[in-house]
Amino acid sequence: AAAPVAVGPADGYEDAGGPAALGIVRPIASAAEADASAAEDTEGEAAGEASPTWKTSAWKKASPPAPPRTLPDVVPSGEVPALLSSPPRTVCLMVEPSPFSHMSGYANRFKEMLRCLRLAGDEVDILTTPIDPSEPLEDLPQEVAGYPINYTRGFTFPFYKAFSLTFDVPDRVGSRLLKRRRPDLIHSISPGFLLFASIYYARRHSVPLVMSYHTHLPVYARTYGLGLLESASWLALRIVHGLADLTLTTSPQLAEELRD
Repeated sequence: AAAPVAVGPADGYEDAGGPAALGIVRPIASAAEADASAAEDTEGEAAGEASPTWKTSAWKKASPPAPPRTLPDVVPSGEVPALLSSPPRTVCLMVEPSPFSHMSGYANRFKEMLRCLRLAGDEVDILTTPIDPSEPLEDLPQEVAGYPINYTRGFTFPFYKAFSLTFDVPDRVGSRLLKRRRPDLIHSISPGFLLFASIYYARRHSVPLVMSYHTHLPVYARTYGLGLLESASWLALRIVHGLADLTLTTSPQLAEELRD
């Protein structure tokens, strides 16, 4: 496995004072292979056949060997590139719970990030869940920073109904978004459930995956005296974030803790 490397924010992602980052780069199949795979899927679906993911996935193909593909314009920690220092990019943002229906630091971070992406000329497809799954779609926010918001079906926990989470099933809205417009990268949120869909979509379509880490689960477990869950949380974090091309954190201190 590749060793973690301390890096800075990806171009266009954060303004000054943005998160520190921890990145692991893995080889990605070429865009041509991904497009051919998507075409095979579309043909199978049109014929009424189930999509044989294990057969057609570009990630599984070993011949001919694909050139390595990495996230562009990663800069040393502490340096923030100008918004217009590189050509506009296309991003698929998969975020849960929704940061667009309330006021919080979490919400402000994503709204500011999207504002900067708009200033940089980037295109963004947003996938999230409604805070309340029973709320009519027309009553939900429809856009943020000029980008339309796409919703997928969510679920709540019986003991906590303040927000909803999702695996993006059975709707698979994320799959439709990626087939409609293949992004330069997928940005997902950790911890959560939508990130599992984002891992699948990133590998299925051969798109680099960025995860931003927002809730430090091991600390919550330690605070409430759940030592066993603390160890399990660290194990889960190592496994899940090892599948990302880049991990963004909300502070240099948290990046250092993840690195250790």
